[in-house]
Amino acid sequence: MRCFIAVEFDEETRHVLARIQGALRDSGISGNYTRMPNFHLTLKFLGEVSPNMLPGLERVLEKVASRHDSFVLELGELGKFSRGKRPIIWCGLKASKPLQDLQKDLVRELAAEFSQFSGYEKYSPHITLLREAALEDDPSRGLMSGESGAAMGSTINDILGKTQRPDHRVTVRGISLMESTRENGRLVYLRKSFRALRDQ
Repeated sequence: MRCFIAVEFDEETRHVLARIQGALRDSGISGNYTRMPNFHLTLKFLGEVSPNMLPGLERVLEKVASRHDSFVLELGELGKFSRGKRPIIWCGLKASKPLQDLQKDLVRELAAEFSQFSGYEKYSPHITLLREAALEDDPSRGLMSGESGAAMGSTINDILGKTQRPDHRVTVRGISLMESTRENGRLVYLRKSFRALRDQ
């Protein structure tokens, strides 16, 4: 099974993110929009995990969660990762030392428990809003007639820059081990385990 460790969001935060998606749709950006139940903040992508690894992963969650207090995150600016003609659009987060400390501790503990998770990876916290972003007036979902890839990218960037992002804070109260799977052809994320952070 494909797994990752993440921060799950409350219903209010999911609705805020869905409203941002609605503004992007209204601005003419189409693509594979993240379904509201699937919004999350990835702390560490694990990839394929065997069932016999689950006890060790639960130990990691327990150790890490016991060392960190709950904290507040604020939504940040919108941005995109360019992957050819299929950008990923995301909502960033304002700088948070508690988040960075939590993620670094998680990575260290995973490496101590499982050798395959050792090694440095830069962490860029973000919430995926949609994949394969394109402009709706592009019938091929690629470039518009006579337009360069750079021009298309700057047009999407202009829309992102103009899209209003509501001020919103979310309290991080725990970390979850999630499984990525499909049900009836639809991508779903199933919680396998959860550990609460310390209450302040």
